[in-house]
Amino acid sequence: MKTRFSRFFISPLFKGEAMDREVLSVDSEFNQVLQSDACRLEQLQCHTSASGHSFNRFFWGNKKSLVDDIEKGINLREQILKLYNENYHGGLMKLVVIGGESLDILEDWVLELFSHVKEGPQLKVVALYNAPIWQSGKLYKLEAVEEVHSLNLTWALSCLNNEYLKKPQDYLSHLLQHEGKGSVYFILKSKGWITSLSAGVAGDGMSRSRVAYIFSMCIHLTDSGLEKVYDVIGIVYQYIKLLQQTSPQNWIFKELQEIGNLMFKFAEEQPQDDYAAELADIQYEPWFGSRFNEEIIPDSLLKVWGDPPEINLSLHLPSKNVFIPNDFFIRNADSSQNQARSHHPFCLIDEPLIKLWYKLDDTFKVSRASTYFLVTLKGGVYNDIRSYLLADLFAVLLRDELNEMLYQAGITELGTTLAFTGDSLLLQLYGFNDKLIVLLSKILTIAKSFIPSADRFKVIKEEMERSLRNANLNPLSHSSYLRMQLLVEVFWDVDDQLLCLVDLSLADLEEFIPKLLVQLHIEGLCHGNLSEEEAINIADIFKCNLSTEPLPVNLRHKERVLCLPSGANLVKDVRVKNKFEENSVVQVYFQIEVDTGQEATKLGALADLFEDIVQEPLFDQLSFIYY
Repeated sequence: MKTRFSRFFISPLFKGEAMDREVLSVDSEFNQVLQSDACRLEQLQCHTSASGHSFNRFFWGNKKSLVDDIEKGINLREQILKLYNENYHGGLMKLVVIGGESLDILEDWVLELFSHVKEGPQLKVVALYNAPIWQSGKLYKLEAVEEVHSLNLTWALSCLNNEYLKKPQDYLSHLLQHEGKGSVYFILKSKGWITSLSAGVAGDGMSRSRVAYIFSMCIHLTDSGLEKVYDVIGIVYQYIKLLQQTSPQNWIFKELQEIGNLMFKFAEEQPQDDYAAELADIQYEPWFGSRFNEEIIPDSLLKVWGDPPEINLSLHLPSKNVFIPNDFFIRNADSSQNQARSHHPFCLIDEPLIKLWYKLDDTFKVSRASTYFLVTLKGGVYNDIRSYLLADLFAVLLRDELNEMLYQAGITELGTTLAFTGDSLLLQLYGFNDKLIVLLSKILTIAKSFIPSADRFKVIKEEMERSLRNANLNPLSHSSYLRMQLLVEVFWDVDDQLLCLVDLSLADLEEFIPKLLVQLHIEGLCHGNLSEEEAINIADIFKCNLSTEPLPVNLRHKERVLCLPSGANLVKDVRVKNKFEENSVVQVYFQIEVDTGQEATKLGALADLFEDIVQEPLFDQLSFIYY
């Protein structure tokens, strides 16, 4: 395998029949993103860039772009060989080898396998373009595939490759996409104009190059926000002016530096092939058929945005992050008895209201922990589609209420999941354990007395309706949806959900919430760098904040899946939802009879092993036959 890999860079074959397959492969990859709004937007940015600029080209490639060259008399194989001869040499290549062998052995392999790579001159770094990438003062309106209102602001910064120690783009990104009080997001959300916001320089080659660093801001708008798009942009520029008037804050830089150091120090291992590719990279709309129009932004608006006459008094820098961890002490088993049972999770608490499993991490020994809690509710989540939607609305609105706090915690890699999964409410906290219990206590304190507001109900309901209308536009997700629809005993169709959701009101939700929480049962697992005492403390926090009647076993809904008869050979054939979609999906489902106990675990492990063994050769075989 190593020899085969190295020969590609030394003496590639470039067989004609292989090239024909690759043309089809390139075209297939293009068709897979043809209905992607993000890819269509990226190509529009290329299409509208300055003529002659390196951005002004078709970056994807498809059958048309390649076959047209052949029809013009251009020999495709000769062009590829020319590209190879001019660029595949030592001066322009980086090799990264990761292995478990000694450094001497790895070095011998490199010399043996890659010493025949031809030499060549080093890459000369020169300024390629001085002209702007785009003409300023333009607003482009692009027709979307999905039902979505997205505002994208783009600024071209100078190349920041040499500023890697300071990372000014990360400082700016942290402030512009912050979700705490005083931020752009907080103000626009309070007005009911946006649902999400992100900002920064992406990690791809188009966003980070010697030509420029492309800083983008993506804002998802509500229906009312779409009508106020210029006001939204105005708030962004007011915040930028605030930053211009305020010198860079040392405490913010130090906070980001501390979080970055923690992420590096406690980084989890990533796949070696991905890591090697990352290191090698670091070292050194006619095509989509998208409909768009171009508008000139009035000079009066550009003048106001360039120097806002006033700044909204609600805009200010964020407060200090209280979730940055300080305690990295590694917990040890409390007793010899606990050491003996530490190989598997054991039941620490078994009461009518709560059942808690516990497992101390004695393998990785890092200052991280994970807690998982499934809250089974009496409120009839699965009784009917109306209850299902009301329960989902409750969870999304509660998550929305907690957003500012969870965002601050997330910056420090203390993550949270709060959503309905199957028939239960899942609450999951994971990350550095130092502030995990503090965060959990704050979440449950807010949750026990949470009452949704009318304005947020309107925005969240609108977003859920839009999400349901956009469901299953992607053929791959649509195929999985259809499989689950056939197999799961209780499954609500998205079209039926949309019809029901339209008629739900805030009064319906307010009436439903007390019924939802009248009886419940909690089952959870604490795993990682937490002592038994801390795990018991977590259980006490639940009991203190959710002091309700326990839900009897016979009332706990169990999600069930249809057991297919032996030898069943069933087919469901459905057209894609998007009439312009050119891709098809075949999903084959084999149901394996699951035993109980250790046999079930063994069977699951064998199924996973089988998947790993057949995945690559199956893909190769299908690619060879159909390309």
